Amino acid sequence: MKAVEISGDPFIAYLRNRFETMKKKNPRFSLRAFAGKLELDPSSLSKVFAGKKALSQETRMSCLKKLGATKKEIDAVLSQGMNEPLSHTIIPEDVFEVFRNWRYFAVLEYLRIVSDEKTIFPHLKKKLDLSKAEAQEILETLARIGFIALDNGAYEILRPNNSWSVAGGDTSLLRRNMQKDILERSVMALESIPMEEREHGSLLVAIDKKRLPEFKERLRRLRLELSDYLQSSPECDELYQFQMSFYPVTNLT
Repeated sequence: MKAVEISGDPFIAYLRNRFETMKKKNPRFSLRAFAGKLELDPSSLSKVFAGKKALSQETRMSCLKKLGATKKEIDAVLSQGMNEPLSHTIIPEDVFEVFRNWRYFAVLEYLRIVSDEKTIFPHLKKKLDLSKAEAQEILETLARIGFIALDNGAYEILRPNNSWSVAGGDTSLLRRNMQKDILERSVMALESIPMEEREHGSLLVAIDKKRLPEFKERLRRLRLELSDYLQSSPECDELYQFQMSFYPVTNLT
């Protein structure tokens, strides 16, 4: 499966959504025709869809108006900061197959808290219940595929801010199994972690289903923005999982 990159930009999601809607009504409707409707160069629009070209706020506004967007839609799509680039990269399927489960991500992230080669194993045993052999295998794997490096007795993270979710196409069995594991651990946290140390909540709303791709893009962006925000401090001392629930993964039994 080929991973589709998450743009995290509701404007791009809105354009894609409108293009697909028009194409369903008229299968012969082309990207060139859509670009003409927006008064954009077709090659430029293709780069915009691929996240390789940015448009000014004025051009975005013009495009939305040409598509008949309402004021509320324009305000939502052009929310301040929504078109800012995100620092996360998508893990492709071949690399994800090496990771296998959430513990690889947990160890990678825990190196932000403790990176010393001599003390990392007792920490991973205490916090994540990993034996030295299990932890050693994970660290060696992360080093082999270029995510970390051992330098002067300390582990350095070479590839921070990764996202294992994909924005389109079919998901894989491995990704589904990891999601199930995270959901099961969320239930465990609901039962065993004090309320002041976790957050579980939900939202039930009526929506326009045609705009579902836009809503999903905003949710993806929210996850990545939260990651950037939470990791803005240079000092870390705990490991949390976010699954529209927020709970510590350490010592969770």
